[in-house]
Amino acid sequence: MVYLLAAEAGQQPTRVTADADVLVRVKVLAKGTIRIAGWLQESGIDFEGASAMEIGHRFSAGSVSVDLLVQDHLGERAERRTVGQNVAPRAVGGAGLLAAGELIRVVPSRGQIVTIPRPNLPAAIVGKAKASLRLENPDRHLQDLAFLLGLVQEPILAAALLPPADCRTIVRAGTRIEENGFWISANDDQAARAVLRIIKRAG
Repeated sequence: MVYLLAAEAGQQPTRVTADADVLVRVKVLAKGTIRIAGWLQESGIDFEGASAMEIGHRFSAGSVSVDLLVQDHLGERAERRTVGQNVAPRAVGGAGLLAAGELIRVVPSRGQIVTIPRPNLPAAIVGKAKASLRLENPDRHLQDLAFLLGLVQEPILAAALLPPADCRTIVRAGTRIEENGFWISANDDQAARAVLRIIKRAG
């Protein structure tokens, strides 16, 4: 998500990663987590196993890892299995990310053009803010949030379109960016800070 939004803006994220998250719309794709888990394994990306709570969602090949996730606010009967009885975890803010999905065309280094969904920039910012406030080890989410704030081209319009509750969530996360010195993750930290100030006024 972050890399796609960065590429569209002609920028390169400061945080380098070989990890990818796949957020599965299980209400639309029947047995989606099972099917994608099977495809990953057929492609040589191996299942890493499960935790004590039967959370099993990570697949890897060499230095690359892929996490299968489902949206939050799913009922207990929703199909979340990946391999065996192991399940994919609910992603914080996942419902909002799926709701703001847009189809874009991507040209791989080798192969044909593919069309994939990715959340729009405002949804990505809200999603990263929520993740940074609710998950353990939030540093990478704070770094990504600082970077994404710097991509906003029309901050007044963007802030006006955000619900006040989302504005407040972003501002709370922005405080943690400041406390941890993560503005350095934005390619233009002054622009990113200015966006946060405008969002704060809107909330």
